[in-house]
Amino acid sequence: MSRHLLSPFRALSRPSLIKSALQPLPWARTFSVSRPTRLMETSGFSEEQLEVREAISKICSNFTDDYWLEHDQQEKYPHELHAALAKDGWIGIALPESLGGAGLGISEATMMLQTISESGAGMAGAQSIHANVYATQPVAKFATEEQLNRMLPKLISGDWRACFGVTEPNTGLETLKLKTTALKDGDHYNVTGQKIWISSAQVATKMILLARTTPIEQVTKPSEGLSLFFIDFDKAQPGLELKKIRKMGGRAVDANEVFFDNYRIPADSLIGREGQGFKIVLHGMNAERCLLAGEALGLGYAALRKASQYAKERVVFGRPIGVNQGIQHPLAQAYMHLEAAKLSTYHAARLYDASDHDSSITQHAIGVACNTAKYLAAEAAFTACERAVLTLGGMGYAAEYHVERYLRECFVPRIAPSCTQEYLNGNAPISVRKTGNPATSPSPKGLYGLSSCNAFTKATAPSESLSTPNLSNFGAILINIFAYSPADHIHMKSSTSWIWRFVRLGKTGKDAPSAFKTLKSCVYINVHVSNNGHASASAWRAMAVSFGHPHLISNLCNSGKLAIH
Repeated sequence: MSRHLLSPFRALSRPSLIKSALQPLPWARTFSVSRPTRLMETSGFSEEQLEVREAISKICSNFTDDYWLEHDQQEKYPHELHAALAKDGWIGIALPESLGGAGLGISEATMMLQTISESGAGMAGAQSIHANVYATQPVAKFATEEQLNRMLPKLISGDWRACFGVTEPNTGLETLKLKTTALKDGDHYNVTGQKIWISSAQVATKMILLARTTPIEQVTKPSEGLSLFFIDFDKAQPGLELKKIRKMGGRAVDANEVFFDNYRIPADSLIGREGQGFKIVLHGMNAERCLLAGEALGLGYAALRKASQYAKERVVFGRPIGVNQGIQHPLAQAYMHLEAAKLSTYHAARLYDASDHDSSITQHAIGVACNTAKYLAAEAAFTACERAVLTLGGMGYAAEYHVERYLRECFVPRIAPSCTQEYLNGNAPISVRKTGNPATSPSPKGLYGLSSCNAFTKATAPSESLSTPNLSNFGAILINIFAYSPADHIHMKSSTSWIWRFVRLGKTGKDAPSAFKTLKSCVYINVHVSNNGHASASAWRAMAVSFGHPHLISNLCNSGKLAIH
């Protein structure tokens, strides 16, 4: 069925829209940017990134919203997009030129996938190729010269497609406890086990597989005993079975359960050393999080573009709804969150790329930056997509306006490859736990930061000292202050001097840790105050507002680098 934006001449039951033939009201001032075709601010990007953005935009312009609507509803794989990108060499954007790739980095690859998603293709369009970008990174770094020449050129040309076989149903995020085994048998390995949520497995001819080659009981470290393989993914061979998963969004790209039962793979498909696969695959996982952050950004910007355009055109009581601040402010806030997440995302991508020639950048630092970027981009995209649907109202619920598709797809980066709670739980960089009575203060308490790894020494009381970390590699810092009861307020009041001393950004003197003087990150400070703690709300918010770094944040309301909630 052909679907188009509704004309004002169609059924009267549809909302009336101002079309280009009508002059906007002189006092109409809707949410907008200086150039309607460029919602994202592109200042500061490299020439290569902008060239990638322009070239990919041109390719994606051939794939309309109706194309993606049809492929979503009919669960049809976007073979045409894959072919178009392969034809111009974009599948190998971050792979060596000697093998037919572009020789660019994850920074440019992130821009490519963001642009695909932003074009209206959404997560589905980007995910039709993204495993070929991130899953091949460990292969490019650790494969032998012979393996590189045998494995990568046909992926780059588009003749082969790859899927990434890591996730399992009974281990989830406990990658070190994967149960799929690859047991050596002469010049082959026999693979047995199950993988789940494997995207593009129906069309893939190759798989980058992580499997256990040594039982976990026999290794000295949990990170040992896993090995990485680049294998033929031949559904016609015995021992391999697929089961497609029906899913909520991104239905143009298949997701699958994969079952191995003594599936034979040649021994020369092993990448790197046997037993070192976990360390090797991290290169792909960090890249994956960075790329997924870019895809989420693209989805968020696409949703805001639809919402802002509709707000300019939809007329109620004789004027566009976009002149109302009730419409403007939620969209403007969503835009600033996207801009802040954008800074974190491309900071993480730069770190990943720079680590090839800068030994001071650790895998820990890259992991923190990539996880932070993915978290912030996922949340920003969700906010943008939700507000786009609400801005369109009833039409936001209609498939032909596309934002409901965006909303369904934006759950992906909040869930995979790690869920939001995984980033927030247990490994906070700042964790100050008060000694209050749990019976009177049952809600979450303390000052928490965001990270995937322990970067700070945890303290149990405000008087305890914390080690001063190097924050220059952080993609973002998230600080939550909770006040749910008068008892909480009393405890937090005693912590005020400690908090001031530790997070006073840009100040001088002994009370300002040097790490914060060089902070080049996005800073989020969230103040949560319940009705019982309302008396302290203004004081805590005022303290949060004053945490501005003078060299980074000239205008808190417009920069998007500091969010106060």
